[in-house]
Amino acid sequence: MREDWTDRISSNFGSRLHPIDGTVRQHNGVDIAVPEGTRLYSACSGTVTTARYSDSAGYMVTVTAENGYKVTFMHMKSYIVAANQTIQAGHSW
Repeated sequence: MREDWTDRISSNFGSRLHPIDGTVRQHNGVDIAVPEGTRLYSACSGTVTTARYSDSAGYMVTVTAENGYKVTFMHMKSYIVAANQTIQAGHSW
């Protein structure tokens, strides 16, 4: 797994110009742009609390760790995990 994703960040957390409607809004995540087909790895062990399709986010998966932190993957073409599934850090899909 790659350790430094700095050069792949396409949008930081914080106020930004929204890419679709052009308004300035809060962005509550960090977007990391990777080539299509790149395997994704869970950053934490925990439970899949969301595995669904969203009109604005595409296929998305949220993993909630035991400490309450959440990691969400969005804009995917598919996923192979299910809600309520327990996964370990480094689990890939």
